[in-house]
Amino acid sequence: KVWVVVKDKEGNVVRKIPRKKKKGFHRISWDLKYPSPRALLEDKLPEFEKLPGGFMAAPGTYSATLYKQIDGVITQLSEPITFDVVPLREGYLKGASPEDVAAFWRELEEFNKVYSATNVVMANAKKRLKAMMVALAQSHSDSKELYEQLVKLRTSVLELDREAYGYQAKKEVGAKDKPTVGQRLQVAIMGTTNSTYGPTPLHMENFRIAKEQFAAIRSALDVLVNEKIPAMEKALEAAGAPWIEGQPLPE
Repeated sequence: KVWVVVKDKEGNVVRKIPRKKKKGFHRISWDLKYPSPRALLEDKLPEFEKLPGGFMAAPGTYSATLYKQIDGVITQLSEPITFDVVPLREGYLKGASPEDVAAFWRELEEFNKVYSATNVVMANAKKRLKAMMVALAQSHSDSKELYEQLVKLRTSVLELDREAYGYQAKKEVGAKDKPTVGQRLQVAIMGTTNSTYGPTPLHMENFRIAKEQFAAIRSALDVLVNEKIPAMEKALEAAGAPWIEGQPLPE
């Protein structure tokens, strides 16, 4: 494979662009974007030569360096080439400074990284608790208390899911619901991702509310995933329940 590594003027890596090595002359283009910050799923990985981009890079000076990778060994093939990224035209309306626009993009990037990972953790928690219900039904325990604790735990995750993503039943009939974290975030992203005008008060306000809503959800989910679910798994193991995928191998 060959790689082009793009860096900013401070020497920070902005983007790594891999391509398969082929005969002849070829071009490798940079779409002027940072890497996508979204969480990766093992069964839905993007093609290595088509890694998706995320938010745009700000106008400024950058460099590009060509590398090759053979049998796990990376070798630099060229000296860095410096180039400037400049706006195509000046906007009619005066917007935010390029520095402020770029800073907002980087904030969205960091938040989207954690938010998308939380989405995966939430989905996995729901699937895990469903599996735990089945495991309890196949255990050697007839404990009413254990069953009620597991039901309560699963209900709390479903309630947290509704807090994060809204009521599915309302969506099906078109009923209004309060804006979710994702909807707030989408307003901020859609209005600024492909625009250098800068975030408006609407974008910044929605982003602020999204972060506040998310903080409470993240805190509750951390307790569920790191404390309550592992404790319930140990209780199920003690009750003779079957092993569940993702757990340590039984002794």
